[in-house]
Amino acid sequence: MKRNILFIFLGLLSVSATVVFADTDSSLEKTVNSETNTSNNIETLGEVEKTDITETAESSKDSTAPIVSENTITSVEESTIASSESGNSETKQTQDEQGTEISSSSEIDLSRSARSIEDTDITFSGHVQRKGWQNAVKGNMNGFSYDQIGSIGEGLRLEAVNIDSSSDTFAMDIQYKIQGDQEWLAAEEAADGSIQVGSVGLSKKLHAVKINLANQGDYDVYYQVHVQSYGWLDWAKNGEETGFVDGLSKRIEAIRIAVIEKGQAAPSTAGTRKTIQLAQPSITYQSHIQRIGWQNPVSIGTMTGTSGQSLRMEAFRLNKSSGNVAGNIQYRGHVQSIGWQPFVNAGTMTGTNGRSLRLEAIQFRLTGEMADTYDLYYRVHVQRKGWTDWSKNDERSGSVNLGLRAEAIEVRLQLKGTTSPSTFKRPTLFGQVQASSTLGTTEAQAAFINTNLTAAMRTARTHNLYASVLLAQAILESNYGTSALAQNAQNYFGLKWRQQEGYPSYSHQTSEYDEEKGWITIIDDFAKFTNFSTSAEGYAKRIRNGLSWDPLRYQMVWRENTTSYRDATLALSVTYATDPNYQTKLNTIIENWQLTQFD
Repeated sequence: MKRNILFIFLGLLSVSATVVFADTDSSLEKTVNSETNTSNNIETLGEVEKTDITETAESSKDSTAPIVSENTITSVEESTIASSESGNSETKQTQDEQGTEISSSSEIDLSRSARSIEDTDITFSGHVQRKGWQNAVKGNMNGFSYDQIGSIGEGLRLEAVNIDSSSDTFAMDIQYKIQGDQEWLAAEEAADGSIQVGSVGLSKKLHAVKINLANQGDYDVYYQVHVQSYGWLDWAKNGEETGFVDGLSKRIEAIRIAVIEKGQAAPSTAGTRKTIQLAQPSITYQSHIQRIGWQNPVSIGTMTGTSGQSLRMEAFRLNKSSGNVAGNIQYRGHVQSIGWQPFVNAGTMTGTNGRSLRLEAIQFRLTGEMADTYDLYYRVHVQRKGWTDWSKNDERSGSVNLGLRAEAIEVRLQLKGTTSPSTFKRPTLFGQVQASSTLGTTEAQAAFINTNLTAAMRTARTHNLYASVLLAQAILESNYGTSALAQNAQNYFGLKWRQQEGYPSYSHQTSEYDEEKGWITIIDDFAKFTNFSTSAEGYAKRIRNGLSWDPLRYQMVWRENTTSYRDATLALSVTYATDPNYQTKLNTIIENWQLTQFD
């Protein structure tokens, strides 16, 4: 019976390499003789195969070391690669947490399995960071030659792999994990019948795989990954997990796959493990409290500070140790009479000590691999307000501009892709708004609201209106201050010109909704103002005074005539604008930005 073997290498070089297994003349001759004479186990090699091996033996004479082609990976340890994601140089010679060197190259013993499987028709290709899809290569082994895809020595991630097989015997069932997702994902089938794992266009790393043959019978599938900073892990087999399987998002730079007939020699081992386990850092934190001083450190997920004692937090410090994830936790405090302090690293105090100044808010952020691996959640207990909702990764928590003290803080560290803490639909920062990547809001939009917040609240309070509704209309009518009317006439509310109000006029093209014609474009005269404050004042007077022919037109927007902002937005939808979805749009803006805290 002929022994069969197919090697597919997905990985580090986009070239083929010929491996010659010859330590000395005699050792090679012995191998050839052994292959020739063991006719009870192996069929006699054909003349072409004999010639190839003989020529290889001749070329290896006078050699005193194993001979490999110039494309064989044998000196990976000696080169350095520039990490495209951390900006640092990292050597390919790496060590595990215990200091044991993990070889970054792995020899595969083909001397006992030198025959190829014919007519399997398997092709594969890789999608590499910044390079895109590489040319597909045929995964049929030819003697000792093999094709490889991907990159090495360039610090690039392998983002996706496509495998195409017309043979049911070698159809593969592959599952994988990518950056930001802790669940095993199944390979997707393309229109042409090939399968694809990973992602394209999302800039995400593959960090774990497990592979099975869909029809296990006479063959085993072996696979091995080359991982950023760790080199080659050991070979996994028939559905075993390999890579960073529990969340640490080091990139896979290469994959090797070998399909071998059962009972034949397995690939040589490399390294000591198939997976890298995540070692979560140990984190504690503590607060400096009015009249108490520094409290004892508490574990992550526990409150530090006080509750129900009306005592101000004055300073905060977080300590981080151990773990195998590079990066740090940084934070900064917002302090009475000082404002936002600079960011400091774990182990350093933020706030003040001995100055009797209240800590009002705090902001955390993760750096390096920690930012790729974890989400940091935190909340603050604020004087008279209670707990904020959970902030996350660089958001601010607490209060500003309100003169309120922070009384307690709680912090949680969770793997990306896991369930976040329950939300309470409360502001994360009292006194200001902040952008949310979840809602798709931006820093520029938040800056527009915060810049005009004081004027909006003052105007609404003077005229007994809802500040939330006033701000929502300014956002909707001016597109966060970017509309031509806002830019050229400082008109943030779409106010039409009325002679009796005494403002200058400005002609402008606008869209109106007609019940019969739908949306139409017209040229109309609008009021012109000098800044947001005068524009808000003009808006408030219009809402209070109505129109010359209908002075009470907007009376159902007034606070004394309503029970909530929703009554006001409903009234505006039938009196102020022609857009049939006007109320829905206003309510969405108010809820997304949590503007009711300013009413």
